[in-house]
Amino acid sequence: MKIELKSEVAGRAKEAYDKIVSILESEGCEGSGLIVYSGEDWTARGERYGEDALIVIIHEEGDDCHYFSMDACYNTGRGYDGYETMFAALRESDLMNEQINSWSSAVHDLY
Repeated sequence: MKIELKSEVAGRAKEAYDKIVSILESEGCEGSGLIVYSGEDWTARGERYGEDALIVIIHEEGDDCHYFSMDACYNTGRGYDGYETMFAALRESDLMNEQINSWSSAVHDLY
């Protein structure tokens, strides 16, 4: 997996990260170009959105960005299957993906 992990993740954030890696691997994806921050490190950066996230995924340049961004689904012409697959799989673990802008998404606890 080629996801760049910028922060140490533990507990529920690690579960979210591992779930995403599992989903991408099951889809035959490498995660190249994806960057992951812990919610704490993201907030410490002073970012405007995603401050309550378990993890934040930067997907701006990622080959697999369409798993996290509806904009990318449309812009890449890959359709919405990847996004819907990720959304459903995260929901099974009581997690949700929230696109916070066109280049990043936050993963939160569902409840």
